[in-house]
Amino acid sequence: MTLTSSHRRLAMLDVMRFFAAIGVIFVHVSFVARPSPDMGEFLRFLMRWAVPFFFLLTGYFLRSESGLPVVTTDRLRKLIVILIAANVIYIPVLIAFDGITAMDVKIILSGAWFHLWFLSSLVVGLLTFLLIPKLEISRKYITVVSVTFILLAHIFDIVSSFDPKYIPIARFCRFLMAGPLMWVGFLLVDWRRWRPNSSGALVLLASGVLVCFAETLFYSKIQTSIFDRQYSLGSLAIAVGAILWASETQRQAWDPLVKIGRDCSLMIYIIHPIFLKVTAILVGLLGVTASLPYWQVLIGGVFSICAALLIDRYLPVVANLLRGEMPSLRKDFHAR
Repeated sequence: MTLTSSHRRLAMLDVMRFFAAIGVIFVHVSFVARPSPDMGEFLRFLMRWAVPFFFLLTGYFLRSESGLPVVTTDRLRKLIVILIAANVIYIPVLIAFDGITAMDVKIILSGAWFHLWFLSSLVVGLLTFLLIPKLEISRKYITVVSVTFILLAHIFDIVSSFDPKYIPIARFCRFLMAGPLMWVGFLLVDWRRWRPNSSGALVLLASGVLVCFAETLFYSKIQTSIFDRQYSLGSLAIAVGAILWASETQRQAWDPLVKIGRDCSLMIYIIHPIFLKVTAILVGLLGVTASLPYWQVLIGGVFSICAALLIDRYLPVVANLLRGEMPSLRKDFHAR
């Protein structure tokens, strides 16, 4: 089948979803926090672009003719279903590892496992977008507030790496980042006058990588760990560059990556910590500790992708729940 140019662009965005899912896996591996960052920590820090990418991409697809993002109640309902299903999966895991006392009201926002804050943050972001048309706030004002909040979040992220007492504030800012980043993603569709071509997008992406590398060198120079940093100053440039490049490129995408990115990237995000934990236990039993993080990325990543594909193929009810689709409770008596 020959794809049109618009379909190719959407396909390339799905490919970037796949690479962002791999990036999230890399962020969650068990690299040891070191006073002076090594190559492993640099790669982990570099992959911090992945979560901003997902936030930006969510806003990117909220385009509308009204000039404001359109969030339907059906879209919000689906996300809430995904959030509930993901927490139901991880509540037994939480109890198994941390005991029944770990069940706390805070999991409503943070989730039953460490990475599920992302889904709660998206819910808050979409709820905010639902209110925007009703409050009749100008686009310019929303843009100023969004950019200001993103800058504050990065400032507290940097400060918290030197003074741990600011970590709770940095984490709270991270939780509220969905809305501002979704707004920036939404604006990417309209800012066609300054949008670069695919080569310009790659330059933006490469600039973000260089900034990330420079930050790592700086932290290495001052003997300070970057382990708890949530974003590189180059993360947003990498994420924006990835979206602009994928939306402008005319290249034919590789179909398997398109399918995984389109159908399974969120599923991979939800289930991957289970396989990282299993991989850590298995590799630990073999006595391979020095290279454990890389084995986690390789084996845990492959297991996560394969599990997502198997769930998608053989457990459609689970797959649909993790896409926000509730199973039908009605029996169709006419289909016989």
